[in-house]
Amino acid sequence: RGVLLDAGGRPLPGVVLHLNQKNRDMESFLGPQTIGTDADGKFLFTNLAPNDEYVVCAAMTDLATRSVAAPTVTVRVPGDSKSANDVKLLVSRARSIRGRLRLTDGKPVPRGTRVMLGREGSWDVQFTEADREGRFAFKGVPANGGDALSLYATIRGYKYSRKTPGLEKVEYRIHSVPIPPGESDITDLDVFFEQG
Repeated sequence: RGVLLDAGGRPLPGVVLHLNQKNRDMESFLGPQTIGTDADGKFLFTNLAPNDEYVVCAAMTDLATRSVAAPTVTVRVPGDSKSANDVKLLVSRARSIRGRLRLTDGKPVPRGTRVMLGREGSWDVQFTEADREGRFAFKGVPANGGDALSLYATIRGYKYSRKTPGLEKVEYRIHSVPIPPGESDITDLDVFFEQG
């Protein structure tokens, strides 16, 4: 059990929280859980496996309208019939990410191309749709809080190109584009796709 607070220590009601086991081996993973904070910003997850670590976070989409975000928190649930209490999630200023999908053959990005931004430790995601010029934007992105962030998009007949900054030296098949950590907004993220 815990509470979600803003920078001034005030509770944030009505925000969706995600909970996942840190270890996701198929022998022990029970699947993700979600719950909303109550009128006092409090939350309670029940019926968790004992002696296990969990990752808790506030949903990016729920906090984006307030221009804030919260880093993930790792919590260890003690033994049978015991609780992990006094978990605090504190929000701070969020950053935004703006970028553009580009096809190296010069063709336009197909209409309806979806772009996903995900926090790898918590399965917290945002979706948006690129416009005809391939432009996309996300708000409510956590700043440098230890969360690994990745961008995903699929375009039929294309694959990620190593022309994308940060992917130049990748030697294996690329499934996503890592988002650089930091506090600043990202306004010029170019993601290139080539035929293949």
